[in-house]
Amino acid sequence: METRFNFFLKIWRAIFKVLVISMPILIAGRLLGGCVTYQVVRNLEGTDVVAPGDEFQVGTTTLEDTLALLGAPTTVVELEGQDLLLYQQIVMRQKRLSVGLPLLNALGTNISFSGSRGRANYDTLALFFTPDRILRQVVFEKGTSQPYKKPTSK
Repeated sequence: METRFNFFLKIWRAIFKVLVISMPILIAGRLLGGCVTYQVVRNLEGTDVVAPGDEFQVGTTTLEDTLALLGAPTTVVELEGQDLLLYQQIVMRQKRLSVGLPLLNALGTNISFSGSRGRANYDTLALFFTPDRILRQVVFEKGTSQPYKKPTSK
């Protein structure tokens, strides 16, 4: 009889040990069981910009020829009587990581952490025209980290 009692006592002690060890883990898992998300976003703005070919000759290509070949530019800027046509494409990439811990039931609040990182690449074709609508200068930039800026003269 005593051996049977000892056997049941050993079983109850083992069950109690498992419960003592597993209950805090289960409670922590319930309280801290949040979600993790990772998001990658890619956004394109503007039209495809290709490297200028032989059809663009400084001193001979006209504004009308350029518009017929490339279509409407992204931006038109007038610089002291001269025209600047900008064809630009922006490729933006953003990565975001979020971690949320729903502690609303236990503490009355939710905790969330997030971080993001973004990068933009610019492809630009800048065409400068004289007041007579003749191509004066061609500037092409591919994959730069900054948008095109007109060089300043000193």
